[in-house]
Amino acid sequence: MKKAITVLAFIFAMPNAGFAQSSGEITVQPLDDLGAVDNAAEFVIDEPFNDEESFLLGSSKNVINETQDKVKSASSANIRVLDRLTGQVEDIELAIGQVENFGKLSIFLSECRYPIANPASDAYINIVVRVTDAQDPVFAGWMVASSPALNAMDHERYDVWALSCKSS
Repeated sequence: MKKAITVLAFIFAMPNAGFAQSSGEITVQPLDDLGAVDNAAEFVIDEPFNDEESFLLGSSKNVINETQDKVKSASSANIRVLDRLTGQVEDIELAIGQVENFGKLSIFLSECRYPIANPASDAYINIVVRVTDAQDPVFAGWMVASSPALNAMDHERYDVWALSCKSS
């Protein structure tokens, strides 16, 4: 199982390549534009995985441990809204459960969380954004202040960003 995945990863690195397998060794052969084999390269997998569990778990030396920040809920959030057509920018403070209108947008804040260790460092807000006359929301989910592109609202006229959480 690892052999196929290793080869695929290698093929993605070399888009014009083909491969052949024989008796535990994998031969990678770059292909020219016409598909002819040129300059064959070989490599051997030293430690093949014997079962699916060892493949999924992998080697513990390659695992990076990450810690999750402890977060606390806030009573309100600051968001920034941009109307691309008019150039109007507005910072809005929303309380949990509050709906605020901006142009044709209705923004509902359901939750705001921030790291306990450093409250000013980040904000995680859960919002629902609707456009007037539309049944489905244009955005529903979490936004992260420190990574606005991670889960951005996709709308042709409006942009919405999470800025910070506020506790009262």
